[in-house]
Amino acid sequence: MSPPAVSKTRGLAALGWGILAVAGCMLSGGCKQPCPPLETVVGVDVVVAEYNREVRRIGRLWARADIAFKENAIALPLHTDGLLVLQKAGDPAGPQDFFLKFKEAGQEIGRIGISMQDDVYYTWFIAGGKQQCLWGWLGLAGAPGIEAIPIDPTQLLSVLSVCELPAPQRDVPFVGQTIRTDPCAYVLTYADRQPITGKLLFKREVYFRWSLSEPRRPFMVKLLDERGICVLTARMKDYRPVQLADGNDRSDEPPMMPTDIRLTWTKTGSELHLKLSGMTTDDRVDPDAYRFWDRLPVTLRTGAVQVDADLNPPVGPVGRPPKRDKD
Repeated sequence: MSPPAVSKTRGLAALGWGILAVAGCMLSGGCKQPCPPLETVVGVDVVVAEYNREVRRIGRLWARADIAFKENAIALPLHTDGLLVLQKAGDPAGPQDFFLKFKEAGQEIGRIGISMQDDVYYTWFIAGGKQQCLWGWLGLAGAPGIEAIPIDPTQLLSVLSVCELPAPQRDVPFVGQTIRTDPCAYVLTYADRQPITGKLLFKREVYFRWSLSEPRRPFMVKLLDERGICVLTARMKDYRPVQLADGNDRSDEPPMMPTDIRLTWTKTGSELHLKLSGMTTDDRVDPDAYRFWDRLPVTLRTGAVQVDADLNPPVGPVGRPPKRDKD
């Protein structure tokens, strides 16, 4: 028996719907592509090992930064130049000495950073006729009851994709892996204990590309509060090579890192957009440049606000009192 004839009108209608569907995909930026077969999925140890192998080669970092804000919570200009500098020491997974410097007309007007020597994380600015300095002990970062810093440097460091993830997954902190299909991704959820309470909490989700044509690299990070609610989403793209200054690295392929990083705060909708360039591991910064108290402008020292002042300082070296200049 012959198949039923399809009318010319119905055929043209089907063709028309097909053209509309293709046009819709083009206008919307493309239709969702199917994920790779499940047989291509690798285990968490493979994902972490690949990632750590690359970021381990970035022992230092110096990069120019083009910085743009959208409805920022501090008085810095909506668009400014800056400098991103990092020096790894101690635990490969962090925290690390680093700072993001804001500049206007060649003058430093603000800084976000972590000082391992002073055991603190901080942010300060002097701009627009306003000034402010907030700081807290590293060992208490993430503890309950701490006043939030508008741009938390411990959060910023976690999305730069230059610090290692814990391995092997037998101790705390650790990461667990799940697979998502929208978007197609390996999702590594980072878990650690909360200071003071000792509760085991999920801190962030790192989304790695699951693709047959693109490398397994992070393209999104979601930072979670103690309730598991996403408070900040970072999207990373445009991976580019980092120039290595270490002559002992004989690899033909330089390490890669994202150069286009957009952070969006869930509650306020504020955005911080970083575009990095000139990335190198060349040693261009004096070690004392990472100090907090020594590099804090004199006008800010007496009014610096400790965000965890109501909590007992942590036990050990993190609990050392800050070293202040007598002026």
